[in-house]
Amino acid sequence: MNLSQTVYIYDINGICEDEQSFELTIVNGPVIDELDDQFVCNTFTLPEITGEFLTGNEAYYNSSGGVDLISETEITESQIVYIYDQAATCSDETSFYIEVIHDITTYAGEDQIVCGNVANLAATYSYEESSGLWSGPGMFSDIDSDQTTVSVSPGEFEFVWHESLCSCSGTDTITVRFVEEPLPFILTEFDTICNTTYTLEVLNSNYPGYWTAYNSEDNSVLNPQPMFFPFNTSSSSQVSIGNFDVEALIVDFVWTEINQAGMVSCTSEAVTQVVFAKQPIASVGPDDEAEVCGNYFTGLNADITGSEWADGLWISSFVSCNFDDATNPNTEVTFNELGIYGDSAFVLVPLYWTMSNYNCQDIDTMWLNMYQQPIANAGLDHADCGLDSELQAFYNIGQSVNYIPSGTWSVSSGQGDQIADIDNTNLDATTLSVYDYGIWEFAWRENNSLNTSCYDVDTVMIEFIETPIVSAGEDQDICGKYAQLNATSGGNPGGWIITPGVSFNDYTNPND
Repeated sequence: MNLSQTVYIYDINGICEDEQSFELTIVNGPVIDELDDQFVCNTFTLPEITGEFLTGNEAYYNSSGGVDLISETEITESQIVYIYDQAATCSDETSFYIEVIHDITTYAGEDQIVCGNVANLAATYSYEESSGLWSGPGMFSDIDSDQTTVSVSPGEFEFVWHESLCSCSGTDTITVRFVEEPLPFILTEFDTICNTTYTLEVLNSNYPGYWTAYNSEDNSVLNPQPMFFPFNTSSSSQVSIGNFDVEALIVDFVWTEINQAGMVSCTSEAVTQVVFAKQPIASVGPDDEAEVCGNYFTGLNADITGSEWADGLWISSFVSCNFDDATNPNTEVTFNELGIYGDSAFVLVPLYWTMSNYNCQDIDTMWLNMYQQPIANAGLDHADCGLDSELQAFYNIGQSVNYIPSGTWSVSSGQGDQIADIDNTNLDATTLSVYDYGIWEFAWRENNSLNTSCYDVDTVMIEFIETPIVSAGEDQDICGKYAQLNATSGGNPGGWIITPGVSFNDYTNPND
């Protein structure tokens, strides 16, 4: 909408004046709506121009400023298009870019040979705006992605990459050869042998391969390599490493299997670790049997000559057995539970000396003939009048169907020539006579009846006291109530027995 009016200019100077006028027209300038850049296939149809205050003469141009009018409505080549409109001295202009494509150059990547059943597919888009799709056999991780993986069985297959943009599309094909990957395996991944020869066995071996031996400690190749029979290319092979100067040689045997397809080698490995351990020799020493009195033995003396590098250990099937140091060849052993003897006062105990090096073991047996040591009990000390007495001992190991106890009495100390008559020295309860008064000691030795060198001794002290011989004097007849007593003492303290109604000046005086 335009606005017009007449404008007057007037001026006066004294009696002089002047006046002029002109026409003023205000025009609304055109405002063109902008268009986005276009990306099209083959052709683009120019749309109707829109905006505000357009004059009706708005148009498309090849150049800025309304130059080089575009008369057609279909654009078939890429170019910048300008839109121009002018009203009087007012104008507006905008531009946008049209990229026109006529075909798509699709690239699916290079042909491949891969090991296994998985291939990485990598197509390249012709245009960032394109979309794509894979086709072919197998399972795709993302069928719509230019970068994807496909899984399929061994063989040679074609995969097609489809790319499209607008109505333009293209395809490209690659060939992928999937080479079967060897899958050998060894059942025993770790083993220990007490030898220098071992049998290697690979399962599921379908292609050529070979064995290589490595030192497990530093992963270095063994030099020289061990001997493989029949060959190191045999999946089932016996290997011999020869002698070695360490207590154990740890070897990793690696089977490398190859499926060769043209210039591509599909390789897999199977590994087993074998410990070749020296075999120790266990020996309890020159004597493998001993007699033991009681529950303590100090005579263990295993011989470790030639096997000093191995681990030694004393073991026993008796829970009550305690070794002072079970790893010491010359240790001591104690049996804390007397019940091990049962009712026979004897038990045959095996002690085992083991020598171990990894899983290689040797064992030797020490046999202990263990006799229960009795604890002698000669009875209580006592005193007797005269030269006769009784002895009463008590057996520590009682009688059973499998054992009869035994013991012996003897004089330990006494008076004079220390001669005593013991009625039966082999009975626990017996009588005896001595020839002199005083203190005597008698020894009771209780033996283990199965081994009389296993015994214990206890003593009992008996004091033999002389029996006093006294005389009260002659009987008397007296007049009155006083009498003179004339007893004869036996040499020991004595006294008159006080009876009711009788009194003494000194009842301890034999002549009172």
